Parts: sequence; structure tokens; C-alpha cells
Amino acid sequence: GDPNHMADKCPKGVVCFNCKESGHKSNVCKKPRVAGGKVFALDGGDVEADNLIR
Repeated sequence: GDPNHMADKCPKGVVCFNCKESGHKSNVCKKPRVAGGKVFALDGGDVEADNLIR
């Protein structure tokens, strides 16, 4: 391919994490943001609602 063709600018094979459609990334998605996602514990201890990253 073209050496000036940067992977981060290429829409081929890209799927939006927001709407799940191909051709764009979620940061440029025109559809309303979908609430939810993954939740990660901040430490290895007991998981409670107040120590999670959302």
C-alpha cells in the first residue's frame, strides 16, 4: 500500500464501539452515546460500587 496511508486514518475494517456500524470510530459517531460498557476494579480487593471505574 501507500506509505502515506496511516492506519489510524483508514476507515476500512473499523467498527464503531458506540453504534456497532462499520466505517467510523466512536469518537466521530453521530448517533447518541450508548450508556454502559466495561467496569474495572481499582484494586484487587472486594469489588463495591464506590471503587469502580465506569
